[in-house]
Formats: sequence, structure tokens, C-alpha cells
Amino acid sequence: MKEQIQDNNLTSRPLEAGETLEDITARSEESAASPKEADAKPAPEKSGYDKVALMALIVSLIAWAVMLVPSLYSGYVALAVAVLSVVLSAFGLKSRRRIWRDTATTALIIGGVLAVVILSFIVVIYVGLKGM
Repeated sequence: MKEQIQDNNLTSRPLEAGETLEDITARSEESAASPKEADAKPAPEKSGYDKVALMALIVSLIAWAVMLVPSLYSGYVALAVAVLSVVLSAFGLKSRRRIWRDTATTALIIGGVLAVVILSFIVVIYVGLKGM
């Protein structure tokens, strides 16, 4: 009775000579247990750019912290650190994982905004007022 019950998937291809229902069942279970090559995705490898993206985020936050230090040259130092953050972020965008590319993008925005704010302040205040 067990041999008479056939699964629709098992009868969808023609039988080979001498093949029994048990052989077909064993082969179908074997193929179901092993993942197909097309379905299996390899895990993205860690790259050195992951660390660069994290360093860019840390450096951009340091640039904003340097801006808060009350000294004569803190703006110029913060500008230099912000530019360094933008450069590191550009390299961090080469990361293979999306989370690190998003981190690098965030650091790029943080450093870029700070650089634009400081540069506009320098241009307007120093250059504009010295021309008067």
C-alpha cells in the first residue's frame, strides 16, 4: 500500500530503469537537505574599510567636540579634523556591508556640515570684514 501512494513531485519526471519509489524518495530528501548553489548567499567578508568607517565617525564627532573648546585656533583645528573625517568617510564608503557604508555616509554628512559652517564663517567674518 505504501508503494502505491506517490507524491506529485516524485512523479513529475520520468522513472529510470530499475528505480523504485524508495530511491526517488531518498534522492528528493537528499536534494532538499542540501541548499542549492543559487539559493545560498555567502556572508560578506570583513574588510579593512569597516574600521575606516568607524574611525571616520569617531573623528567627525571629535571635530565637533574640538569646536566647543574655547581657544584662539579651535576653529581651524576643527576644520582640519572635519576635512580628515570627510576623507576617511570617502574611504569608508568602500565597505562591503551596508551598515558600515551607512556609518560612513553619516560621518561624511557630519564632517561636511562642520567644514561648510566653519568655512562660511571664515569667509564671511574674516574676509568680508577685512575688506571694509
